[in-house]
Amino acid sequence: MHRSSKPIVPREQFLGELESELACREYYHAEIRPGQYVHLQREPENPFDPNAIRVDKGRFQPVGYVSPSTATWLTPLLDGGKIRVEGYVAARCRPAETADTTKLPLVLMVFLQASGRGILDTKKRRGESDANHRLALEAFRKAQTFDNAELLRDYVESLEPLRRQDLLPQSRLLLALIPSMVSELRAAKGMQTLAALQAVLNRLSIGEAIHHGGLTLHPLSWPSDSEPPYLLFSQAIERNLAAAEDVREGRSAHRLRLYNQSDRPILIPEGEILVCGKRNQMVNATILAAPRSAVTLPAEPTQPERPRHASSPSTAVAGTAIPVSPVGLPRGCAGVATSSATGMIGVDLFDCSNTFQALWGRLARARLSVVWPQEHAAPSGADATGVRRFFQSVASHARVRASACGLSEKLEIDGPGLSGSALLYADRLCHLAAFHFEEHGAR
Repeated sequence: MHRSSKPIVPREQFLGELESELACREYYHAEIRPGQYVHLQREPENPFDPNAIRVDKGRFQPVGYVSPSTATWLTPLLDGGKIRVEGYVAARCRPAETADTTKLPLVLMVFLQASGRGILDTKKRRGESDANHRLALEAFRKAQTFDNAELLRDYVESLEPLRRQDLLPQSRLLLALIPSMVSELRAAKGMQTLAALQAVLNRLSIGEAIHHGGLTLHPLSWPSDSEPPYLLFSQAIERNLAAAEDVREGRSAHRLRLYNQSDRPILIPEGEILVCGKRNQMVNATILAAPRSAVTLPAEPTQPERPRHASSPSTAVAGTAIPVSPVGLPRGCAGVATSSATGMIGVDLFDCSNTFQALWGRLARARLSVVWPQEHAAPSGADATGVRRFFQSVASHARVRASACGLSEKLEIDGPGLSGSALLYADRLCHLAAFHFEEHGAR
């Protein structure tokens, strides 16, 4: 005989994480480290704050309290048995000491209990607070549908008027859970980007070494060489599809505002020299400007050789008076890895040979001029295995920057004796510039 059984209802449901602060008290002597899990304990008899939530390292080793601004609305939910909360100190924390308190970023993991399932109830109720709760619940559920961190961040900012309303504790909880979703999306996207960088570098071919003076150059190429999905800034300037203006910020800070008037992205490579009015400016970071957009980026004044074209105050000209490199590279080359007798110097790599060939003269002059005069030095440098190891080090020390200017994913490369950046867009490595240096200074 078949017996019907009721579905098993889990005792609790993980709702998400919310970001708060741990106020460490000097009179507690337990030490706390970034990334360490903590135990939360209510202190309803606290003479200073009946909403106090004490934070313990392990059992009975108090370190401080949950921020009062969070505890005020979190306490009723804890006391009512509607939620359970665990916590840990964020790994990114950097203590900011005040007179008697050190504040650390605290992440609270929220678990919904059986008695708190009404928090997610869509049943319509009367009253302004209940109406606001429906809005908070709708916002919470909508936030879960986003797959783009920056769009979700904008959505979080749009909820500020709702957060300023007189809200129920459960409504504040739902709204407080949304910002952590931005961090989760960024972390997931970061992992995908790092995996994409590794996959792209694995497809790279390392050509036969070319010796020049005291240098060894390894040409780099891709299995297939296709046209890029972007215009170079110099090409856009020639076609009247781009412009730039100098933007002053204070006495010493300089920035460039670049205008893309094309229907395609525009690549502005690091080191590009633009002439804005009478001022020469050098772009110090590679960016990809979205179609029909304006981007602002740091720049620095420079004194290049006089370009061939003049410009008005509202236009820009890419510096073109660049000598051809004395090093001939094979057809189809999209980049070059350079080394000397003392080890790797660095790499400049683009997603296609046309981009690299258009920029190689300037890159060679900027990257290699220091060692070109060594015409009679022994032809010694890294072999292909050494170059491959260098790329492995680049991939393992890359991390996605929190925000990037323009399109694409911007990666920072920072490790022992290693520095650089990479720009990925549409599964293409638009530009990789990474360099080895000794601790006492750049090579």
